[in-house]
Amino acid sequence: RPTAPPLFARLASCVALLFVSACAGPAALAALAPQHAGASQGRPLAPFVLSTEMQKHARGLAGIGLLAGSESYSGFLPSNQRASFAITVPAGKCVTLVAVATKNIQDIDAALYTPEGELLAVDAEPNAHPTIQSCAAEADRTVYYVLQLYDGDGSYLVQPFYGPRTSLVAAARLLGGRPAFAEAVRSRELVEDPMASLAEGLRKRGYEEAQAALVISVAEHERVRTRLPVELGKCYTVAVFGERGLRELALRVLDAEGRPVTQSAGGTAQAATQLCSHVTASYSVEAEAQTGHGQATLVVYRADIEVAGGEPGLWLGEAAAVSTQSTR
Repeated sequence: RPTAPPLFARLASCVALLFVSACAGPAALAALAPQHAGASQGRPLAPFVLSTEMQKHARGLAGIGLLAGSESYSGFLPSNQRASFAITVPAGKCVTLVAVATKNIQDIDAALYTPEGELLAVDAEPNAHPTIQSCAAEADRTVYYVLQLYDGDGSYLVQPFYGPRTSLVAAARLLGGRPAFAEAVRSRELVEDPMASLAEGLRKRGYEEAQAALVISVAEHERVRTRLPVELGKCYTVAVFGERGLRELALRVLDAEGRPVTQSAGGTAQAATQLCSHVTASYSVEAEAQTGHGQATLVVYRADIEVAGGEPGLWLGEAAAVSTQSTR
């Protein structure tokens, strides 16, 4: 049988395509549209399996007040490669960034940076669904969201969700893992407040507040001791910040028998030290006013030992048994 002329074949193909499009309807065509704002022609779309997974997350997150934004970001990454996106955090609001990846990807991390390059927060858990939340106070803030793929090759999909700051804990229960949080603030604002600066630095490393801050009064050469419950497999950061009148503070952590475990380097009105616990016990924190007197605020943060990196991951204070050695 003679073949159809090329022109006729092209016309027939066009008619067939129009017929299929008409039958498919708007929903099917919408599925072919780019899934992120400002998508350019030829930019990769998220695989259907990732879109389906994100839709499932969206339904659950909507129940706790986190609503999906109109924009999303998708692409493909080979192992050990990065992708980055500029994200606007609206004034007075929080954005929670949820990422999912195809099954070939075993480990993908996410981080937030200021435009100046300062690290705000990182979700470095060994999984393929990092989650980060950032909030802005008095003005819109631009942050840079960076994905780093460590194990495997594949596609990813990132979706911003908008809602209250208090939603992060509930989001963690729905999504799994340990989501990271960062205030989208300028670094100088943190430097002006040492306590806030320490808290922000610890949050970046996966630490969370272990107990409410405690205000103590201490006279010169006096030692004030308070209880510190520790758990097996946790690392702790203990710090004390002296107010006006306290010029030099020292800090020690004592075990259940009262033996020193770790201590601050000393010499300033702020003292801090760290330890990782290999037991569950009741330890103590001892603050000493070496020069001056007044009030001080004691804070305690903790993280899983895997998140903190164990003893090699500690950087504040020194082991009491080697107090003359250099600090960790």
